[in-house]
Amino acid sequence: PNKQNWYTYEGKSWDGVRLVYSHKNPKDQKFKPMPPLHPNAFGVALDKKFFGEGAERLVREFREIGKSQKFIGPKLVAKESRFQMDVSNTDRKEIERFHKTFCDTQERAQRL
Repeated sequence: PNKQNWYTYEGKSWDGVRLVYSHKNPKDQKFKPMPPLHPNAFGVALDKKFFGEGAERLVREFREIGKSQKFIGPKLVAKESRFQMDVSNTDRKEIERFHKTFCDTQERAQRL
């Protein structure tokens, strides 16, 4: 990725996991650490430009990268809330609570 167009997180600046929200079991609704999608992923890259906008979310291209600084694996998207910065407390627990509420709302909407 071109560093002028992409934010990159790799090696020590990337913890090597992705957090996936599980809502299938109501007693176990939490973000679970999961390995990268590609087994050779050494980092991730986030496009600096948004390519989509919704009422609540902004969307960017997101990719895993290898040690060679080349994209590997499938093209992904990263969705960001338009309102996350409105959360007055930027404590990690508060951020996770904000995203958990969003995930729960999306899951309920899918059932309708």
